[in-house]
Amino acid sequence: GDAKISQAVGDESVEILLVNQIGTTGDVVAAGGVYALVGPSGAGKTLTISKMAAKYVLTHGADKVAILTMDTGRIGAYEQLRIIGRILDVPVRVVEDYRHLEEILQSLADKSLVLIDTAGLAQQDPRLREQIDCLARLEASVQSYLVVAANSQLETMEAAYQLYAPVQLR
Repeated sequence: GDAKISQAVGDESVEILLVNQIGTTGDVVAAGGVYALVGPSGAGKTLTISKMAAKYVLTHGADKVAILTMDTGRIGAYEQLRIIGRILDVPVRVVEDYRHLEEILQSLADKSLVLIDTAGLAQQDPRLREQIDCLARLEASVQSYLVVAANSQLETMEAAYQLYAPVQLR
């Protein structure tokens, strides 16, 4: 509670307090693999992918990384990732049709890290169900992580979790 935080600020940093109270998984992409970030619009999926890619490039090199985007509806979504790709010197591919995702992933088999930026679609948008179904079919080869804003209400987080549960969230 608040008393615990006040005491912690005097004794140790708030960061240490939070790390001790919130479970963390460490550097999830350190070993490479294929990762899809899913979640509501505005949660920070694209920014998180940019940071993950940059960190991996610094350690393993640009030739080991590729970024895919399934977000073809949001204005500027591809452009934002294209700029990041150009800065990091990594390829950015657009998944125009979800049915081609597996084929695109196979073409990137030489990459040790592939990051997939998904579209933050409204719950009633039929493309959301298509996107979730597509990722669920690839669950053995794609690790999916739910991204939600840390300041979201608990009910919002729970609803997002339930919505994306079919993709076997990690």
